[in-house]
Amino acid sequence: SLSGGDERNRYTLSANYFNQQGIVRKSSFIREAFRFNLDRKISERLRLTLNASVTPSTNNSAQQNSTNGNIQGSVITGALISAPITIPYDNNDINDPLISISGNPLTLISLQVNQTKANVLVGDVRLDYKLLEGLNFIVSIGGNSNTSTRNVFIPVGTYSGGLTNGYAYNGTATAFNYLMENTLNYKITLHKKHRISAVAGFTYQNWDTKSFGVTATNFVTSALTFENLGLAQTSTVPVTTHTISALESVLARCSYVYDNRYSVDLSVRTDGSTKLAEGHKWAYFPAIGGAWNIQNEKFYPFKNIMDIAKLRASYGISGNQNVPPGASLATIGINKGVVAGAVVNGFVQSALGNPSLKWETTKQFNIGMDLSFFKGRISFSTDMYRKITSNLLVNLSLPRSSGFYSFYTNIGKIENKGIEFSVSALVLTQAVRWTVSGNLSFNRNNVIDLGGVQILGPSFNITGTSASISTAEAGHPIGSFYGYKTDGVYQTQQEVANGPYDNTNPQPGDIRFKDVIGNDTIDSRQQTIIGNPYPDYTFGITNQFSYRRFTLSFLITGAVGQDIFNMSRIRLDNLLFGGGNQSQYAWDHRWQGPGTSNYYPAPSFTGVKAGYRKVQPRSYTSYSDFEIEKGTYVRLKNISLSYNLNTRKIKWVQSARLFASATNLFILTKYTGYDPEISANANNAISPGIDNGTIPQQRVMSLGINVIF
Repeated sequence: SLSGGDERNRYTLSANYFNQQGIVRKSSFIREAFRFNLDRKISERLRLTLNASVTPSTNNSAQQNSTNGNIQGSVITGALISAPITIPYDNNDINDPLISISGNPLTLISLQVNQTKANVLVGDVRLDYKLLEGLNFIVSIGGNSNTSTRNVFIPVGTYSGGLTNGYAYNGTATAFNYLMENTLNYKITLHKKHRISAVAGFTYQNWDTKSFGVTATNFVTSALTFENLGLAQTSTVPVTTHTISALESVLARCSYVYDNRYSVDLSVRTDGSTKLAEGHKWAYFPAIGGAWNIQNEKFYPFKNIMDIAKLRASYGISGNQNVPPGASLATIGINKGVVAGAVVNGFVQSALGNPSLKWETTKQFNIGMDLSFFKGRISFSTDMYRKITSNLLVNLSLPRSSGFYSFYTNIGKIENKGIEFSVSALVLTQAVRWTVSGNLSFNRNNVIDLGGVQILGPSFNITGTSASISTAEAGHPIGSFYGYKTDGVYQTQQEVANGPYDNTNPQPGDIRFKDVIGNDTIDSRQQTIIGNPYPDYTFGITNQFSYRRFTLSFLITGAVGQDIFNMSRIRLDNLLFGGGNQSQYAWDHRWQGPGTSNYYPAPSFTGVKAGYRKVQPRSYTSYSDFEIEKGTYVRLKNISLSYNLNTRKIKWVQSARLFASATNLFILTKYTGYDPEISANANNAISPGIDNGTIPQQRVMSLGINVIF
C-alpha cells in the first residue's frame, strides 16, 4: 500500500494477492484486489471522498454437500465410505482414477471441473457541504458490479456424468446495484450541557441482475470438457433471467444528551419495496433508546472504584423484504405441447401470486449495562434481549393437486431471546503486559405459531429415499431435527414379537424404533422432533501478552450442547455392507447376540445374498436420532506471535514487524465427524447443523513481515 498527501488532499493506493490451495486436491481460491481512496478538501465548506476497488477472483470448487443419493456426490463422503483395500487409480498414476469403482472420490477430484471466475467493481463518491455551522448536506452515490462466469464439467465415471454420458454447464451472471443517499446532518451544543444531533434524509437502492446458462449432455469425448459444447449430442434451450428490484427509504433520527448523564435516541424510517404486493410495499419502522451514565451523578459514591456505570435500554421495529422479485405476482412460464402434430411452445401459469404479501417485521427489546473498574483495568458489559419476528416470509409448499409446488406468503411468529456477557481486564502492566477479554452468549429460539402448518426443510436423498431432516414446528426451535426416535436394539425374537408392529419385519440385532404416539405401530406418523441444532451457549476468550518487542495473542472459541445430524453415520455406523467402508468402532461394538449391544446393530447387506443378513429397510432409508451427535467443541481459533524490529537507524523505514500465526490449530470435541462447526445448508434457516460430507475448515499456518515506510 502507498499513502500520502497534504493539508487538503489525502490518498491511499493498495494492492494485494491471495492464493489459497484447498485441503481437497485441485481446489483453490485466487483473489487479487486493487483499491484507491481519496479525501480532498475542495474548499472550507466542501469535501470530496472517493473510494474505488476492483477484485478479480477464481474459485475452483470441490464437490460437497450433495443430496443426489450417491456417495460420489461429495468428495468427503466418498473418501469415508470407499473401501480402503481398493486401489482407486490406474497405471500407478493418482491422476488416472478408476471410473469403474462406484463412489471413487478421485474421480470427482481428477475429472470434474467446477470453476467460477468473478470480477467485482465497487465505488462510491461522497460530497459533504457545510451549509451552516453544525449543518451539513451530504450526498453519497455508490455502486457494486459483480460479473461472473461459471463453467462445470462432470464426466463419465461420476454419478451425474454417468447418467447423462457427460454433463457440462456454461453460465454467466451480472449483478449491479447502486445506492443513493441524501441526508441533512445537524449538530449543536447549547449551554455546554445540551448536545443535539439529528439526521434526516432519503435513500434509494436498485438491484439489476441478469443471467444466461446452457447445459449440454451426451458428449462424444470428454477431452475438451466445457471448452467445446459442440461435442455434446444433446443441449438444452438456453435459460435467461433478468430481474430488477428497488428499495426507497425516508428516514429521520435525533439524539439528545443532557450533561453527559442522560441520553435519548429517537429514529423512524419508512421503507418501500418493489418486491412486495401493491398496498403492502411500504412499512413504518420506529425505534427509541436511552441511557443513564450513573457515574456522572453528583450523588454517585463509587467513583474511585467504579469509574463507569451505565444503564441502557432500547426498543425498535425492523423489517425484512427478502423474497425474489415478482414473488407477489402470478408469473407466466413456457411449456412445450403438441399442436397439429408439431411440438410448440406455449404459455402457462408457473407460479401463484399473493396480493397480500407484505413486510416481515421484528420487534426487539434490549436492556444492558456497562461497568468499568479501577480506571478501565476491568470492564464488564451485559445485554438482555427479546426479539419477536412476525409475518415470516416463507416459500410455503403446496399440494401437488394445486398444480403448483409452492408460493410466497406471510405466516407465523418466532421468538429469539437471550443474554450476552463480555468482560475485559488488564491483568499485568509492568514489563510483561497481559490483557484478557471474553464473551459468553445464551440464545433461545422458539417457533410461537405457524398457523397450524408444519414446514419441512429441504429433502436429502442419501440412501435412495428422499426425506426432510429438519422442520419448523410450533413449540420448538426453528430447524429442529425431525425423524424417528430409536429405542435400542432388538435382542430376541420375543422382543420383536412384543411390538410395536413394524411392517419392515425387523429381526434380532436390528434397531428398534420408539412408539411415541402410543398406537403400537411404527410408521411415518411416529416421526417427531429428535434434536436441537442450537447450542446452549457459546463463548470466546482472547489473551494478549506483550514483553518488550514481542507480542503473543490467541483466541479460543467454543459452543456447548448443540446437536449435529451426521449423515455419514447412516452408512458408516449402521453396518450396512454393500462393498464400502464401515466404522471400526461400530464394528467392534456391534450386536453379536442377546446382551452384546443395545446401540450398534448387527451387520447387514443391502441386497439379497446367500449367507448375508438382509438389511432392515427403515434404519437404512429413514432418518432417526441414531445419526445425531453432540457437537460441543472448544477450538484454538487463532494464535500469533510477532516481533517489532528496531528501525531507528533506518530513516526510510517507519516500522517493521515479523509475525507468525496459525488458524484452527486444534479442536477438542467428541464429535466423530471432521468438524462440528459446519453446516451443509448454512444459507437455509430451516436446516442448520447438518453435516453431509462437508469440507472442514482449513488449518492455516502463515509467516510474514509488515513494513511501513
